[in-house]
Amino acid sequence: MSWKKPKGRKDAEDITQQLYLKIQPQPPACPPVNQLFEVNVFLVDENDQPKCGNEYPLVVSLVFADNHNEEVPRNGIIVVDPRTPAKIDRNGCGTLRLAIKDLPMSFNSRPFALKISSAFNADVDPHSVEGLQAALRAKRVGRPNYLIASAFSDKVIAVKHHLVLEPGYTIPDTAYKDEGGEDKFLEIRLVLVDLNGDRITDREVPLKLSLLYANRKLVGTQDLLAMRSNEEPKIDRSGSFSCHCRIKDVSKNHQKQAFRIQVSPNTVAQPSNFDIGAFFSEPIEVKSKRKRKTQQAQQQSAAEGSDDAKSLSSGSGKKRRSSRVRSVPNKDETWFIKTEQYNKPFLEVKPHLEAHREWIAKLRESGHCITSGHRLDSDGCPGEERLMIFTAQSYAAAEALMLQDPLVANDCVIWQLNGWVPEVGGLELC
Repeated sequence: MSWKKPKGRKDAEDITQQLYLKIQPQPPACPPVNQLFEVNVFLVDENDQPKCGNEYPLVVSLVFADNHNEEVPRNGIIVVDPRTPAKIDRNGCGTLRLAIKDLPMSFNSRPFALKISSAFNADVDPHSVEGLQAALRAKRVGRPNYLIASAFSDKVIAVKHHLVLEPGYTIPDTAYKDEGGEDKFLEIRLVLVDLNGDRITDREVPLKLSLLYANRKLVGTQDLLAMRSNEEPKIDRSGSFSCHCRIKDVSKNHQKQAFRIQVSPNTVAQPSNFDIGAFFSEPIEVKSKRKRKTQQAQQQSAAEGSDDAKSLSSGSGKKRRSSRVRSVPNKDETWFIKTEQYNKPFLEVKPHLEAHREWIAKLRESGHCITSGHRLDSDGCPGEERLMIFTAQSYAAAEALMLQDPLVANDCVIWQLNGWVPEVGGLELC
């Protein structure tokens, strides 16, 4: 005969709600020792929704990142600023200012993690005897019973020195995988500074480079980050480091995530360097190569400037054809033609092309038979830097279009088709 729960009796899970503490965003990975940094804590339910209405006191402790069950064995190593009391307020959140008073080197170079817990009913299993007793106590006094799971931060290493970018230097936010040559590598220039920002010149520090995603999660294949073979990753006695590296895959192959380059002390080679904070670059988007249209436009602009100078110096004053009017495109090339029914909404979502749309509409109203489009790039997307105007009119008429609105037309290339009708996706240009 199966056992039945007596009438009126409830299990712990019937009268208990499990809540969770959540640290967001994560604290700095390398906070300066003895200096305050900020941590935001939220109380959420199992659906990650904030739990508001009550205040909950918190307990802050320091544990080892490789074993969250082992607390750092020293009282007072983590300090809470009394101006930011450790509690969750009635809005379901709390902001704490904390300071770490010692370096990991004092604890066999083991990195730390923050543990933030509720002052009561923390990490209690609702199915355990303790969980049931807590639920029954709450029921007797007529209040809800909440069991609150602790939150643990990512790895935190208190430091006294930092790797920072050389003053006045920035790393580009875009890189191009297929632009060969070592002169196309990303250059990184770093200096080692103390907590006051002064350069440190009395220590050599071996370094290691790592490839991360923009969210600072490690990329699985570290071989994607390559450095010049003749460069040694090391801070020298001048307190500086410079290297050239490249990322050998595009962001598109990583769910369009940008990358970061991390430069940190090689603590395997020299464990005493745990007191040095790592450098993290800003996100870098990696593309295959620059769009050909952009390169062609730059080359064309340079050529036009050269031709204009020659014309002025010769004083010939001879009228020449506009370099922005081209003859029929190569039929073997792939073209992405936007017919009128698709062109208007496409341009409307591109604010910088709104003037071009109005210009094209005026030309059509005045009787010009034209349409517009973009060359299809190697990645299958339209090259949107420069609009292309297609017309079946004579060369002189095509050139005259440039005079309708020179400021707008300067961003366009007009193709005179000479009777050729491109076909794209089964649609004919007419």
